Amino acid sequence: MCEPLRSLRTAAASLQTIDADTSIEQLRALRESTGKLVEAARRANTVFQNQSITDMVTAYDDFSQNVDTLNTQQSVGEATETLRASAAQVLTALDQAYNSVQCAQ
Repeated sequence: MCEPLRSLRTAAASLQTIDADTSIEQLRALRESTGKLVEAARRANTVFQNQSITDMVTAYDDFSQNVDTLNTQQSVGEATETLRASAAQVLTALDQAYNSVQCAQ
């Protein structure tokens, strides 16, 4: 379980780069690359049943829903703070999952 979480931590770090000038296309690309790894963690967690991983997946789903609400013809603009806060929740939940599975840092 640790290797998928390590890969996910690396990919999710890119969520910290979201700013007002990030295009919706760029944002969706970030979401897609991270989402594939979140889905792998979700599938693995059907065996592990780790609450921290479930919380991380939920945080990612919330982030993804925030992305879906944006107009495709714009940049992130005014939604920057909401998206960054949502991305921070994903990263925090991911760190908690990583630690709860007892992966070496």
